[in-house]
Amino acid sequence: MKGPSGENIVLEQLNILPKNYFVFHDVILPNGKGNIDHIVVGQTGLFIIETKNYSGSYRINGNRWYYYKNNKYIEIKQNPGTQLMRNILDLKSFLEDKGIKKSKIYAKGIVAFVQNNISITREPENYKVLSPSAIPEHILTHRKTDDENLLAKIALELEPYCTELTYVPKD
Repeated sequence: MKGPSGENIVLEQLNILPKNYFVFHDVILPNGKGNIDHIVVGQTGLFIIETKNYSGSYRINGNRWYYYKNNKYIEIKQNPGTQLMRNILDLKSFLEDKGIKKSKIYAKGIVAFVQNNISITREPENYKVLSPSAIPEHILTHRKTDDENLLAKIALELEPYCTELTYVPKD
């Protein structure tokens, strides 16, 4: 099982974030090389989420991903972490083109692994691998940012490029 159903599972979890969080779904940037499944913009920063709903058995050792096939683990060259990091670079480049300095953008990456068929030997260096249910807590435990104006500008720039936006304003 792959694709949209996994993204919907993640979306359900993201929809429990508190008010004042923007959740962008299926973002296609003009300079990008593919879609970004979810981008969350809120008090605790900017989060890019790549969703995978793979069947089979997987192992992660740092930034290397392996798939179990024919009684052995085979390294995946174009793995979800690589895809996520490319999406983060594309997003930073897009925002820089919109006048937002890369140095001001701290984007945190998450690979959402929907199936419970993964073992992590060593955590990846630049992103987290989480189940969908762990994502809201992970987002909320980050330190609140001082620059809410920057986050509002980022949200404004992203809005035209998503197929769906979830936002509940603060009362």
